[in-house]
Amino acid sequence: MTIDSRICQGPLIVRVSHADNQLVIFLNGAVVYDKRTEGDPQFSDTVELTNQLTPGINLLTLVGVDWGGRANFVGNIEIGNDNIPFSFRVDGTPVQAGMIWHTSYRILRN
Repeated sequence: MTIDSRICQGPLIVRVSHADNQLVIFLNGAVVYDKRTEGDPQFSDTVELTNQLTPGINLLTLVGVDWGGRANFVGNIEIGNDNIPFSFRVDGTPVQAGMIWHTSYRILRN
């Protein structure tokens, strides 16, 4: 697994617009967001995490879970001045239920 490393001098914000079926976000092992949906609705969630960063290395992990069928996870992560989009979609052939996607960022906070 590759973990992207970033230095965060400014805010840490995650914006989510699709989480079919479930998107869980962890910061340093603690659940900071858990959205469950069916039918792939579009929405606009903002998760402000700046005040939860600790000095030194922080680990932000996004985990996509599907309950069977199609899957769609879309949003972006703002780490300081960097805006990093994320997107994972499965159309057509249904996937097996369970964790089907994840991404992590090592975030250094001074």
